[in-house]
Amino acid sequence: VHAGTAGVLFGIFGFHLSILPFKRPLKWTDVASFLVFDVFYGGVWWGVHYSNLGYSHCLAYTGLLSGVLLAWLYFRAFGGSLETRDVVLAERLPLLHSG
Repeated sequence: VHAGTAGVLFGIFGFHLSILPFKRPLKWTDVASFLVFDVFYGGVWWGVHYSNLGYSHCLAYTGLLSGVLLAWLYFRAFGGSLETRDVVLAERLPLLHSG
């Protein structure tokens, strides 16, 4: 039984991959971090991970899809902006922001 972190790492990878399609307005730092993290690091991780024969890829696919789903939910709820996050939370959870 393997209980590694492949699902978690691919979940983070999937979330980060989803920043470009879901976030608006898009900044140049988002594109730069995408290139550094997803293209270089993700490509290395993907190549090393899939060169291991006999490994079940279900955890990696599940983690990747859950990261994309979480990013979609996050950017749909908060609009991709950290500035509006507090306003949205105050509207949806007024008891937490009453004091």
